[in-house]
Amino acid sequence: MNIDISTVSPVLHNGGRAIVLGPLEGTEFMRVAVTGSAGRMGSAVCEAVVADQELDLVAAIDPSAKGQKDITGSVGVVASIEELDSTDIDVLVDFTKASAARANIEWCAENGVHAVVGTSGLTETDISLYRKRF
Repeated sequence: MNIDISTVSPVLHNGGRAIVLGPLEGTEFMRVAVTGSAGRMGSAVCEAVVADQELDLVAAIDPSAKGQKDITGSVGVVASIEELDSTDIDVLVDFTKASAARANIEWCAENGVHAVVGTSGLTETDISLYRKRF
């Protein structure tokens, strides 16, 4: 699967589909952090980011794998998004669960980090709120 994240517009898709929050303007390469990095989808995202020369995997977040390397061996895994420096991240890809995704999206909004959310379980109310935040 080849996704050019740099061309995605700020659109929200419901029903377990990817939710992209915030405009992604053209840059030389994009610094990507992945939450839920030890899960099936999060691991696949880490692999896809590392394989793309225009993307740079800068952080992997998953409390169940803290202290380990991500599946690609590129970066160490931290337990919480709060351990990161937001100035090092252009976009956060979230494949966690709805409760964690809500907190991660708020962190992104507060820190000027774009969010791509593939987590299911967000409500229409959540999506409406996030449209206003980004």
